[in-house]
Amino acid sequence: MNIMHRDHIGAYAKKWNLSDVKPINVKSSFSDVAMVTMANGDKAVLKVLSDRGMEVEENGSAALNYFKGDAMVRLYQSDERAHLLEFIDGPMLTAQVKAGEDEKSALIICDVIECLHENDAEPENLFKPLQEHFSALFECASKKQANPILTKASMVADILLHSTENERPLHGDLHHDNILHSSTRGWVAIDPHGLYGDVAYEYANAFNYPVDDRDLTSNPDRIHMLADVFVGRSGIDKKKILQYAAAHMGLSSSWRIEQGRDESARGVLRSCDQILKLVA
Repeated sequence: MNIMHRDHIGAYAKKWNLSDVKPINVKSSFSDVAMVTMANGDKAVLKVLSDRGMEVEENGSAALNYFKGDAMVRLYQSDERAHLLEFIDGPMLTAQVKAGEDEKSALIICDVIECLHENDAEPENLFKPLQEHFSALFECASKKQANPILTKASMVADILLHSTENERPLHGDLHHDNILHSSTRGWVAIDPHGLYGDVAYEYANAFNYPVDDRDLTSNPDRIHMLADVFVGRSGIDKKKILQYAAAHMGLSSSWRIEQGRDESARGVLRSCDQILKLVA
């Protein structure tokens, strides 16, 4: 965390009367996070967005309020740059994958999505359309030296976005690291992007996790397992879910390229390429 970001954390701690500020290393270019104690003595999490994070998560507060319920982290305070959030005391869902319970984890993702989507009302604030959300992929793929896998992912995304159906408000960034276990509430989603589009996209990001195991995320058997679980619970066409997974990986790699994280981008594209081959 650099000095400017420490100043942001400190300013919000003062603004919202927070103490015991302990920064957390979340390895994200979108935000800085700290454990804090509120005036009533309860633990909470302070999340302060970077300028890039404000672009990506501009509808985060609206999404937290829209999806509030059993499967969404509670929002205590917010403004355009920061969120003061409920502290979730348990591990990320990723821990279950690493413990050999990958299929069980996929079913938990389905549980969380179904709970979040119980609210089918139109949001008061217009969430970001998927077409706009994918702009970084289209821009990156249009460059002369673009990776051919990125170009294919962009073409798939373009087809999907021009043939959407069953559009609704989406969490928009649902994956194993963004689902945590609460000892009192069960599995809870965090960090929504607040998007609007085809419900199939809600399942896409799970294929990209765990991000530190590209052998797993590129394994055809694992890819089919996730898709089959999601199809079984959602009724969505398997090819469509896989296409959205590939499109999202293209987008994810584009963000990494923008940030100069070329090695990480290549890892994502490796997994993306495998999914593209499965749906060819």
